[in-house]
Amino acid sequence: MAWAQIRALSRLTIAVVLVLCLVSVTSVCAQDPIQKDAARKFLTALFNKDMKTVRQFVPARPKDLFGPFAFKKAPSITDPIVRGSYAMFQWNGQPKDDKLAKNGSILLRRINGKWLVRQVYCFPDTPREVKLALLRKSEIREDGQAVESSKKVAEDYLRCWSVGDYETMKILSYDWTTAKRKRQFFVRASVKSLSTDLNALGETIAAFVIKFNIPFIDSVQGSFVMIKEDNAWTVRMNSIELHR
Repeated sequence: MAWAQIRALSRLTIAVVLVLCLVSVTSVCAQDPIQKDAARKFLTALFNKDMKTVRQFVPARPKDLFGPFAFKKAPSITDPIVRGSYAMFQWNGQPKDDKLAKNGSILLRRINGKWLVRQVYCFPDTPREVKLALLRKSEIREDGQAVESSKKVAEDYLRCWSVGDYETMKILSYDWTTAKRKRQFFVRASVKSLSTDLNALGETIAAFVIKFNIPFIDSVQGSFVMIKEDNAWTVRMNSIELHR
């Protein structure tokens, strides 16, 4: 066999070995048992309203709590709906992740007279729990001042996010994990399926299906972002999205 052929075969062999190593490493990362155990524990606590356990998964660093700016440029905010202590705006823009929709919603809560951002939803359909919250308040007339003040908070939140001002974002955010929730011990939730993947920003996305022990309660599908902090897996709380 000619030396040129031997060298070519050697290069090909090395390339194949490198590819196999890469596939192996990717497979191990995707099937990290510690990561999946953490995700399962978090989901079980969340849907069974065990908020003490849920709070154990809150990232300590504000940067991990909110993550990188999700848009190529600041989205526009339109169509305000303000009902009582809830406010919601539609956003239109271009997410960095092409898999996400180009429109969604921003939900705010008014706590002790102060508007705070509850979550930025990156899909077009208004979440069911948000619809129910707004319907419960539908008898209250919209207050023009409330629309303007809540819109300013939403815009300030997005502006701070775009420049990485995570400390101010934390001040403008509603920490729903501290809210008191009644545990319903007769309704139990369990994880039916769980898988992980990477998004366009290189972050771990956990997709799940939750089932309940009562037949007439539908299963719930959703996803959230996981971040590793100091060798422990945490959950970006404002990334949790539910799809029924």
